[in-house]
Amino acid sequence: MATICITAATPYVDMGYPYLDGRLPTKNTLITKTKDKSPLHNIVFSPSIPGTYGVYYFIGGLDGLVPAEAYTGYLTRISGHGFICIGADILFPAKKRGLGNLFDFADKFEMNFRWLEQNLTARLDPGVIPDWSKVAIGSHSDGADGALLLVEKNHTMAQAVVFYEPFSFKFTNKTTFSLPALIVGTVLSKEHKGKMPPCIINGFGFDHFYDMWGKGPKYYLNIKNFGHCDILDFEIRDVCGGAKICESGNTTNMNLYHDFTMGVTSAFMINALYGYAEDQKYFTDQQYIPIEIETIKYNLTSV
Repeated sequence: MATICITAATPYVDMGYPYLDGRLPTKNTLITKTKDKSPLHNIVFSPSIPGTYGVYYFIGGLDGLVPAEAYTGYLTRISGHGFICIGADILFPAKKRGLGNLFDFADKFEMNFRWLEQNLTARLDPGVIPDWSKVAIGSHSDGADGALLLVEKNHTMAQAVVFYEPFSFKFTNKTTFSLPALIVGTVLSKEHKGKMPPCIINGFGFDHFYDMWGKGPKYYLNIKNFGHCDILDFEIRDVCGGAKICESGNTTNMNLYHDFTMGVTSAFMINALYGYAEDQKYFTDQQYIPIEIETIKYNLTSV
């Protein structure tokens, strides 16, 4: 690999093709409640070269109960495009006890976020600096509940949001603040798997999120031939499919789909956080996207 020179004072902006792996080497760092006294268990995927990088704060499915480690491939590869990706676990390890209400979850995710603002840099490689003025909050599935409540409580803590196959019974009022949003769905997530209900129920999923996100810019993509668990690491995805929980796509195309999940998130954040206009085509124009899209729509103004 050629030597990469980055000036720490200047935020790193990847201007390459987002659907290929980024140029930066990466590493994982565990931050635990026991060792670090953090409010939540976290796994951080960061570039290992000194520099200043935007932050992607991510909540997994089942309101954060699906561990961040299940998204290792997704988050590691986004990190290679110049982001410090933080996967936060609401319970780790998962325990059989009452979980409280979702507003408690939002409080815990915010406490954890604030703790990381003050303490993360010291736990990364020397010279690797998170840029807390360039933050996207993301989620998968009903992790969207936590992400939504987090930005509703304090929408200035982030400059963009990513809802990957969001699902919520609680999104009942349109948002009133302006925050760029990427909303991604899959066609197969609305199909039944055996006797199970679909993983995304009509009226509560990604279509609903797009309609209810009241102020733009907002972007919507519905992906053909793939399903709800396909974003997960392969072994976890196989468990989901084998248990007949959610409909999934063809395994032979899964590497390409993972290229997409990494690339569409990276391109959106590079565009939304850094204003790099060239990357907008990678999530708004089918000819620049490596997999087939059922629907692309967007609204760049308040609605």
